[in-house]
Amino acid sequence: MDFERKRKLFVEKWGILSERWGLPKSAGRVHAFLISSDKPLCAEDIIDGLGISSGSANAALRSLVSSGMIVRSITESSRKDYYEAIKDPWDLLSRVLQERRRKELEPLLDLCEELTVEAGYSGDSRSLDTFLTDVHGLGKKADKALRRIIKAEESFFLSIIQKTMK
Repeated sequence: MDFERKRKLFVEKWGILSERWGLPKSAGRVHAFLISSDKPLCAEDIIDGLGISSGSANAALRSLVSSGMIVRSITESSRKDYYEAIKDPWDLLSRVLQERRRKELEPLLDLCEELTVEAGYSGDSRSLDTFLTDVHGLGKKADKALRRIIKAEESFFLSIIQKTMK
């Protein structure tokens, strides 16, 4: 399979997979296009390469930069922003987990803490209070595990995975 065909297939499939991870399909496609590039690309290169609108490209780039999946840089010879994908799988996983933790787990823990402070086990609220306490406890354990994974070295993490699969 030649490079362009392989790249096109990768871009389309990665876009579909990205939707399952909570990203827009267009962000996944832009990410895949950047992964498959040997050099940083500007927005115009991405727009031309994928045949997408500038609005779609810019929204995808903002999303990917904020999630830590790509980095933005400016070269001295040009005033344009250039984008490059994080290509180390371990680094990418760590960045994605950190962002998911920040966007999803931290707000859940904050909500549970806020509402359990008001816990007064009485009649109607007993079931809700118990649920919030249980979710908070589970969330704290998940948070601890995620922090360990994010801080861990790749070899340490892989050794744990291998041990659990035996």
